[in-house]
Amino acid sequence: AGKLINLRADMLSYAVVLLVNLVRENDDSPEVEITLRVYPTVDDVYLPPNLKLIVLSDNEVFQEVTARSEDRIIQCQLEGELGEEFTVKLVLNEAVITEDFVI
Repeated sequence: AGKLINLRADMLSYAVVLLVNLVRENDDSPEVEITLRVYPTVDDVYLPPNLKLIVLSDNEVFQEVTARSEDRIIQCQLEGELGEEFTVKLVLNEAVITEDFVI
């Protein structure tokens, strides 16, 4: 599933897409592979520099990725079990967007 996210930073507005992909190896396993991707909309070629994709588990930073000046995509991969919770933060300067997920 994907979600369009608008970030306002330094008096500018940036639109990015957060894509969440969940894959179970088999129906009997509670293990789920999760891929989080952030990419620009069709209006932009690159992500805004210094955009951070942060994954939190139990309010602790689990993974963090920062976009460089010409990145077209940033992503994180993680594993979890059905019922586990995690939080995704997109941070660009003073703009912070938080999304909570349950696997």
